[in-house]
Amino acid sequence: MSKKHFVLVMRCVLLASLCLSYHCFAETEMMWFDANELRVDGRGWEHTPTPFCRLPETVKDDVPASVWGLSHDSAGLIVHFNTNASDIAFRWTLTDGKLEMPHMPATGVSGIDLYRQSDEGVWCFSHNGRPTASENEMAVRISNPGSKLHEYKLYLPLYNGIKSLEIGVSKGAVFSQPPVSKKKPIVYYGTSIAQGGCASRPGMAFTAMLDRMLDRPIINLGFSGSGKMEPIMGQTIAEIDAEVFVIDCIWNVWPEKDELIEERTTGLIKAIRDRHPDTPILFVGQSHISRSHPTVATKALLKAFEESVDAGVQGLYFLGGDDLVGKDQDGTVDGCHPNDLGMRRHADVLAPAIQKLEEKDRKTMSTKEAVLFVGSSSIQRWDLSGSFPDLDVINRGLGGSQIVDTNKFIKRIVMVYAPKIVVFYAGDNDIAAGKSPERVFEDYKIFVHLLREEFPGTPVVYIAIKPSISRWKLVGKMREANGLIREYIEKDERMAFADVDTPMIGADGKPRKKLFLDDGLHLNVNGYKVWTGVVRPLLDKYGARPSGI
Repeated sequence: MSKKHFVLVMRCVLLASLCLSYHCFAETEMMWFDANELRVDGRGWEHTPTPFCRLPETVKDDVPASVWGLSHDSAGLIVHFNTNASDIAFRWTLTDGKLEMPHMPATGVSGIDLYRQSDEGVWCFSHNGRPTASENEMAVRISNPGSKLHEYKLYLPLYNGIKSLEIGVSKGAVFSQPPVSKKKPIVYYGTSIAQGGCASRPGMAFTAMLDRMLDRPIINLGFSGSGKMEPIMGQTIAEIDAEVFVIDCIWNVWPEKDELIEERTTGLIKAIRDRHPDTPILFVGQSHISRSHPTVATKALLKAFEESVDAGVQGLYFLGGDDLVGKDQDGTVDGCHPNDLGMRRHADVLAPAIQKLEEKDRKTMSTKEAVLFVGSSSIQRWDLSGSFPDLDVINRGLGGSQIVDTNKFIKRIVMVYAPKIVVFYAGDNDIAAGKSPERVFEDYKIFVHLLREEFPGTPVVYIAIKPSISRWKLVGKMREANGLIREYIEKDERMAFADVDTPMIGADGKPRKKLFLDDGLHLNVNGYKVWTGVVRPLLDKYGARPSGI
């Protein structure tokens, strides 16, 4: 038999087997479930144009048109279900008749991917739905002795949208959806690589791998060519209450000017920090095949990142792009977009990095006998471990904040830690913003009231609003607020007033310049030594315990 003849015979055999498979399903009566009426996991917002879109309707006119269009691609969306059926079928209609791209197959662009959880709890690939037109069908016969209930995940197309989707199971079978995960999601904001280019199928996108590896919801906000960290995107992703925000946009922002990269980076950080004072933000460097890392693009991002860290913003982390696709040049299809090997390498690098952030937060959350420092940038910039090396200390300062901000986020930045002692500094920005001393006093009383509702016996050390060079003209109002608060504190043995005003004033009656940075507002090392000297005796008074005891 010639090779050509053999190939023709095998094609016929394959076609016959497929026909037989579908004939068997034709004889099986199916129950069909419309995915429009099911829960679709992986979405960050409840109100989207359809269940298969990735951004809320409210930003349609605000985000770039390219981003809005790409948000209708269903990358990262999952229909999660349980069934004991031996026969499962799928019917899906795509929004775009273009099924593939020159460097990415139709199975990844427009296909669907079914995974089943094994008895050992491992997610295993089951079947892939291969698109041939806008309307498609897939039938699966499952080896399921005893019709045992199994858990499935159906990953949706990466670079196409879903107009309609139905899931069929053999009549009489159980079909249900698992409870919604109580875990906070990982938000992954990035470029075409994050969206899934160029995985061979949806389950091979590294964000899908992270979903399975971390057992935590992943919200895929990858936008091909359009992950540019615009201000509106920072505000939009900040609406999600995430466990970690991962920012992987440098491929799309570079090669813009360094000034724009810095502006976009700091703006995005501020947008997230305004809503989430303590949520980790992980920036990712360029995933380039170059053997020379960091790349020029990564250096530009790293410069902007380091400037934010130097400015006192906490909870920022950086992951270089060195190993994301490997250094053997086998991890991409075109030098940029990962193939399946590159996707696996992405996941193998990112998963432990994210897990470390999760573990770091868990350890902080479970720290007993901790002294919790909250307030504005004077707290945020304080090297607490250097000032109090023998104590368990937690820094939850938020730059630029006022007392009302601490009150707003009190559950997340205070209550969750059940601290031994709370050290509070705020009011500086309040007075500068035009609030009266009486308003500052009332806002502080609200803070104490909120704290006492859950922790009635927790001591509070209030650090007086400091005198500063740049705000010296406001010192009268600041001291008036301090006076009102001090009088209030002296009536409650659970509170102490840390007078930093007196030791910060020089012989000329004005703030001592050697205690401040060049801006005349924020403290330098000498200034924090003064604060430490005032605060430490009060911590000892309330029984602050050395770490490890």
